[in-house]
Formats: sequence, structure tokens, C-alpha cells
Amino acid sequence: MSSCKDTRVAEQSVVNKLLSDPMRLEILSALSMDDWTVKDLAKYLRISRRQLNRQIAVLKKAGLLCWRKAGESIKYYVRDAEIGQMSTLLFSWWSEQMAIQPVGAVN
Repeated sequence: MSSCKDTRVAEQSVVNKLLSDPMRLEILSALSMDDWTVKDLAKYLRISRRQLNRQIAVLKKAGLLCWRKAGESIKYYVRDAEIGQMSTLLFSWWSEQMAIQPVGAVN
């Protein structure tokens, strides 16, 4: 079972706002590489599941993420490969330009 309920992606201005957040960019970038459960993605990004769930809800509402059932788990993935590629590029650029460490980075 999977879900991509609304086939429309949010208006461009909404997408631009979502993609201006480094945490969301990093989440989308990771999800563009592979499907993840919240537990595994939170561990990979070194953020709390609660924090990740909030961001996933926002991205799903905007139509950028979908999910599929994998046994007992739910795995999330980026709805459109181009969104994933764009997120990865933006996050890389932002990290370099602003000296932003990945969300879960440990100093």
C-alpha cells in the first residue's frame, strides 16, 4: 500500500518557502537517495523523531512526499526525482555558502 493522495504539488511560492529551510532540504535530499522509515531517517540525520515527523507532515501536505507500507513500517520517499535533485543541490550550495553543517552533524 502506498499513498500520494493529492497529485498536485503546492503552489510554487509554497514550494519555494519549504525549500528555504535547511532541515527540509536535508530531509528531501536524504529521501531522494532512498526510502526511509522515520526511525532510520531520524537516526541518520541525528534529529528527534518528533522533529522529523513535524517536517514530514509539512512536506506531505505540500505534495512533496509520499509513503508506502513496508511490512510493519511506513517508508517515505520524494514524490518527484527532480524535487530530490533540486533539494540536494540547494542543500549542498547552502551548506557551502553559509557554512551550515548538516542538521545532525556533531561538532
